[in-house]
Amino acid sequence: MFPAIYIGALLRGIFRTSRILSVCLVLACITVLHAGVYDATMKIRASSPGGAFVKGEPLSFQLVNNTPPPETYQVKNWRGKIVTEGKWNNTNPLQLPELPYGHYQLTTPAGNVSFAVLPNQVERHVSRTQFLAVDTHISWTKAGNKQAGFSEDAGYELIGELVHRLGVPILRDRISWNRTNPAPGKYDFSEYEKPLKPVTKRGIEVLSVYHDSPDWANGNRKVAKNRTLPLDFFALYEYNKKLAKQYQGKIQYWEFWNEQDIGSFSNAPAWEYAANLKAAYLGFKAGDPTVTVLSGPSLLYPHLFMGTALQSDLNCYFDIFSYHCYESEQGLEEFIRFLRYTLEKNGVSASTPIWLSEFNDHALGHAVEGPGLRPGYKEHSYRQELMISQLLVKRTAMFQQLGVARGFFFNLMPVIERNGTASWGLLRRDYTIKAGFTALANLTYQLGNAKLLGSINLGKKLHAFLYEQPDKKQSLLIWSDQKQIVKIPGMQKNSRVVDLFGTPVVRKDNQFSVDSNPLYFHGLAGLKPDQAAIPPGKIAEAKNPGNMDKEIVSRIILPKKLQLSFFKDSVDIPDETIDFSVELYNFSTQKKKGKLAISGVKILEDIPEITLSPRSRKLIKLKAAVQPANGFRDKIVVGGSFEGKCISRLVVPFTRNNLLLKQGRFLALTSSSRATNWQEHSSGKMSIEDFPAEKAVRFTVDYPAGTADRWIYPQYRLQLPRESLKKAAGIVYEIRLAEPEPGGRYIPTRVHLRSANGYQGMRTNGHHNEKWQTEVFTFPESFDKGNAEILEIGFNPPRNHFSFLIRNIRIFYLD
Repeated sequence: MFPAIYIGALLRGIFRTSRILSVCLVLACITVLHAGVYDATMKIRASSPGGAFVKGEPLSFQLVNNTPPPETYQVKNWRGKIVTEGKWNNTNPLQLPELPYGHYQLTTPAGNVSFAVLPNQVERHVSRTQFLAVDTHISWTKAGNKQAGFSEDAGYELIGELVHRLGVPILRDRISWNRTNPAPGKYDFSEYEKPLKPVTKRGIEVLSVYHDSPDWANGNRKVAKNRTLPLDFFALYEYNKKLAKQYQGKIQYWEFWNEQDIGSFSNAPAWEYAANLKAAYLGFKAGDPTVTVLSGPSLLYPHLFMGTALQSDLNCYFDIFSYHCYESEQGLEEFIRFLRYTLEKNGVSASTPIWLSEFNDHALGHAVEGPGLRPGYKEHSYRQELMISQLLVKRTAMFQQLGVARGFFFNLMPVIERNGTASWGLLRRDYTIKAGFTALANLTYQLGNAKLLGSINLGKKLHAFLYEQPDKKQSLLIWSDQKQIVKIPGMQKNSRVVDLFGTPVVRKDNQFSVDSNPLYFHGLAGLKPDQAAIPPGKIAEAKNPGNMDKEIVSRIILPKKLQLSFFKDSVDIPDETIDFSVELYNFSTQKKKGKLAISGVKILEDIPEITLSPRSRKLIKLKAAVQPANGFRDKIVVGGSFEGKCISRLVVPFTRNNLLLKQGRFLALTSSSRATNWQEHSSGKMSIEDFPAEKAVRFTVDYPAGTADRWIYPQYRLQLPRESLKKAAGIVYEIRLAEPEPGGRYIPTRVHLRSANGYQGMRTNGHHNEKWQTEVFTFPESFDKGNAEILEIGFNPPRNHFSFLIRNIRIFYLD
C-alpha cells in the first residue's frame, strides 16, 4: 500500500482550492514598484515578435492606433527600477540603447508595453532531449488576431518565431478528427498544414493530440463532438494510420485523447478508453513504425481512472506515459511519487519516460487582477506574471528531480476559461509577451543543455538543485521560501550569477540575498548532490511480450442502465445476473482461432471456439452470474488465447452496492445528530445549527464578494474507540441542499478523514439538490482509515451563500 501521508497530501492538493489563499499571500510578498497596467487597446508596438528581442536586434518601438507621441518615456526592469529614460522627441519609432538580458517595461503617459532581451540563436544550442517544452493551441486558436494586426498566416509565422526564441525543441498542438476526416475515406488536412510550416522549417518537433470523433465512426449516431470515444475501432485504426503517414517527419509524437478521465473530454469509462488506446496505437504504428505514441494524459487521481485502464495490459500500447499536472508546489512531490507508484503497481517499467504534456497551477489560472482585451474578461496582473515566472522555473527543477522526462508548460497562446476569469498563456490577447515568456526563454538558455545531478541541502527553507553543463562545469538553481543571506558553495573566480530573467547579478563575495525568485549560479566546481535525481527514462518501443498477440483487441459492452462511478473507474451491477457482450477485433492480416477466458463473473453457457478472419470483428453475447468474491466488489477480466498466444486483458472493476446495504453491519454515529458535536471548518463565515423538524444538522456559510477559494467541510470528531473506522468498509449518510441550485444544478460532495498523519479526501459519486438523498461512500484501499480521528463531509460551493443538511450518518462493515 502506498504511504498514507503521500495520498493525503495528493488528495488535498488536487481538488481542494484552499491553496489559492496561500498563493495570494505569496503574491503579496513580491516587491514590484509601480508595475504598469497594460492597455486594452495597443498604443505601442515593439519591432520584434511580441516584444521578444534577441541580442543584436535594435530595441525599436513604434506608436500605433494613431497614438500621439508622448513627451517622455521610462524603461523599468522587472523589479520596477528605472534603467533608462528620456524624451520621445516626437520621433517614431523610438530607439532604446542596448540593454542586458532581462524583462522590461517601456512606460509612457500614452501607454505601456513589455519586452525582453534574449540570447540569439547563435548563442543557443538547443538540446533535443531537454526537459522544457510548451503547449500552444496554434491550430485551434488559428493564430490570426486582427486586433493585434495579424492575419492567420502572419499569426502562424509569429508563433513559430516566438517558439524558436523560447529555445524549446518541441511544442504541443491539436488536430480534429471531425474536421480532417468528415466522411469515410474523405480527408482534408489543409487547415492543419498552415501552422506546421513555420514550426517545421525552424526544426521544432511536434506532439499532437485530438479528442473528438465523427458521427460516422459512432454508428452514425449524433455524438458530443469533443467527448465521445469512437465505437468503430477500424475507423479509429485507419484514421490514426492516415495521420501517421500524412505527418511523417513533421509530427514525431502522438497522444491519443486528452484528459479522458474528466467528463468535459470523455464520457467513457476507463476500460473503454483502454480498448480505444490499443486500437489507436496499432493504427499509428501501422502508418509509421518510427512514430512515438503517448498514452492519453489524464488529470485527476492517478490510481482511479488511469489505474484501472492500466490494469488492461495498457503498458504494451504506449511508448511514453503522459499525464497533466496542475498541482500546487506543496503537493507536487507526493503527486509524482503517487503517479510512479500507480505505474509500478500496474507493470509499467521504471525506464518508461513520463511526460507532462500540460503543467501549470490551477490557483494561478485565476486572472482576477488585471483588465482584459474584452469586456468582462480578466488578465493576469504584473505581479501574477512574476508568480508564474517563478512557478515554471521551480516546477522544472522539481519535476526533473522526480524523474519526469519532459514538461510542456500550459500555455503559450492566450486561452480564456471559466467565463473569462481564468487566463492561461505566456502571451496576452494582443500577442505581446508576459514575464513568464522571458523566464522560460532564460531557463532554456541557462539549463536547457544541462543534466540535473540532484538536490543540495543548503539550509532551512532553501531549495537548491545541482546541474552539470556539457563542459562538465557545475550550475546551481536556488530559491528560498523566505528572504535570507546565503553563502554559495563551490564558487570559483570566474563564477557568474544571473537572475530569474537572465540579468547579471553583481558579485561582491560568495554571499547572496536569496528569495522566492530563483537565481542561477554558473561556473561552480566540486559539489555533490545530497539527494540524486531520479533517472528520467529513455524512449523505447512499448513492452511487447513474446507470448502476447497485440493485434487482437477486445472491448466489453455493458447494459446502458448500469451506473458508473464518478471517476469512471468502476460500475455498479445491481442484479444477480448480467447480459453483456464482448467485441473482438483482429487487426492483423492473418486468420486467428482461439477462445475467450473470462473471470470475475460466472459465465452461464460455454463459449465456443472463435474464428477471426483477417481484419475482422466479431460480437460474442454472454450471460453471467454476478457473485463478487470480495463481499461487494470484484473485477470482470476479459482475456483469451489465440493461436497459442494470449491476448491483452480488459479489466472492468465492479461493485454490488445493494449487497453492501443488505448484508452490511451498521453503526450509527448518534452524536453526529447534534450541532454541538460539529466544528466549523470553512473558508468563509460559517454557522452550525440543529434542524429538529427533519432530525438533521444544518451548515451555512457566507463568503465575501469575489471569493474564489470557497470550501466548507464541517468536522465531526469520532467517538473513539467505539466509532473507529479501522475495519469499516465505508459510511452511509443522508444529505440535501437547503435551497435549490439555480437551473436545477446538482452539487457533488466530498468526504475527508483526518488523523495525526494528515488528511485524505475524495469526491463522492453523489450529486445533490434540495431533496434528501442517501449517499454510500466506500473507503478506497488507499485510505488510512484506521488512524482517522475526524470525519469531514462537505462541498466546494458554487456561490457565496450556501447551506446544506446532514442526518443519519452510519459506519458500515462487511464482516
